[in-house]
Amino acid sequence: MSIYANDGDFSPRLGLDRTVADAMAVWCEQTFPVQGRRKAIANHFDISLDSARTLIEARPSRTLLDQIFKHKNGGWRVILPVMGAVVGQSADAFIIQEKERLSNERLEYEQREARLGQMARDLRTVVPLHLRTGT
Repeated sequence: MSIYANDGDFSPRLGLDRTVADAMAVWCEQTFPVQGRRKAIANHFDISLDSARTLIEARPSRTLLDQIFKHKNGGWRVILPVMGAVVGQSADAFIIQEKERLSNERLEYEQREARLGQMARDLRTVVPLHLRTGT
């Protein structure tokens, strides 16, 4: 089961695939065992059992999410997959896509630069009218 609503198709989407709360609930479901999940989450993030329950039920407060994102066991390990699920694209897929986009831009720039260079060389070979003889 994937945390991404589009089941592995990482093509960019305009709308949000999941809310942060929903994505966080799925992440908790995939990360912590079914048996004792609430207690495991509470211990992992140093939060109350009630707060852990709100995570599992996809209704955490913004304060709780901030606390988890800033926790020593949270941070990028939690933020990247959760926010990736929200926008419908994982961080690694985004980085690959950006590298491809920049590579294409670089190629287009190099082609443009080559065309401009050729135009400059062509202009240098043209003899101005006032210097032409026999016309």
